[in-house]
Amino acid sequence: MCNVIETLSAIKPYISGRLLSQVFSPEVLGRYPYRAFIKGHCLGCGRRMYDEEMFPENRTPRAMCQACYDEWTKTDTHYCEICGDFLGESKILKQREEPKEVSHRLHDGQCMDYFSVISAKVLGEDMSFLRDNSADEVELLGSAQPLYALPSQRHILKELSFPIPALDYQPMEHLDFSSVEPTYKGKKIKVLRNHR
Repeated sequence: MCNVIETLSAIKPYISGRLLSQVFSPEVLGRYPYRAFIKGHCLGCGRRMYDEEMFPENRTPRAMCQACYDEWTKTDTHYCEICGDFLGESKILKQREEPKEVSHRLHDGQCMDYFSVISAKVLGEDMSFLRDNSADEVELLGSAQPLYALPSQRHILKELSFPIPALDYQPMEHLDFSSVEPTYKGKKIKVLRNHR
């Protein structure tokens, strides 16, 4: 099983004193912002977790509650949960062999490292070595709940501590495509109705 605490220990010398944006690509950071995760709250649903859930006896530490973990691992996925890109055939085959192994659902390297960082934060590891944990960041968060959650199927958006700008767009429900001429490879075609 993937041990996020061991992975964090291995990458800690390379990310200490730096902002996560200096270490990880925008694709990795974009879907799940670091500040959205809170110590002791499930990565998936944001529910408060007990120490017994996070640190089961004789098992690797868990940053997800059992229900979210089961939901996340119940089917094969072809896309990395962190960056959203295609995983590759070898990872997909490994998921079938070991369906409960988290590392088969993430790219190696940056995606796995970032998953370890956010998981370690949830597990209560000391993250003060990151510049992202400055006093300004903590003050900005206040008592906010997780804004984003893993996996994307269980994405939960909690009430934000800042206003969301209103989006100005026109819904497409008013469009009528029945008057559009049917085409195939750029040429008009005649639609034959079912005659009986």
